[in-house]
Amino acid sequence: NEIIQKKRISKLTTGQQLVIAFFAIFFGILPDFDMFLLTAMGLPTFMHHGIFTHTPAFYIVVWKILRLLLKFGYNSLGKRVTSSVSREFLEIFLNTFLIATLFHLLADFLTTENMMMLYPFSTNQFGVLLGMFEPSYFGGYVYSIFFAVEIILIILAVYLFLKKFLH
Repeated sequence: NEIIQKKRISKLTTGQQLVIAFFAIFFGILPDFDMFLLTAMGLPTFMHHGIFTHTPAFYIVVWKILRLLLKFGYNSLGKRVTSSVSREFLEIFLNTFLIATLFHLLADFLTTENMMMLYPFSTNQFGVLLGMFEPSYFGGYVYSIFFAVEIILIILAVYLFLKKFLH
């Protein structure tokens, strides 16, 4: 998000940049909230990569709807809201939503075998790297290469976050 929207984000105040950074992290894990939906429906959570809420089309449609609401509803928010929350900030916020959720799906696509990346045009499920590494049936996810990569990425993200906001 920081790389894609760098020019726009740099124009925000430090407080607004912190809000965007926080929500980038939140939106980055948002696609996994479909596990709660599966739990509520009494379905196993391991299926969550194979349902429509874990597809790029779903998040693009949600983003488009939110953009339309912003476009046609911003002026009706009232002077108090519009004076403290600019349209530019909300546009960056919505773009952060799209970038973070799509990045999550891309990462899942690289590491899982059952992603419907072409939904609604196709319900075929596929992935890229999962077949390259045999899963450890004894160690589980914690001892997998994917967990190691995830930990490295989290450490890198925390480092960049601290470097940016704690001079």
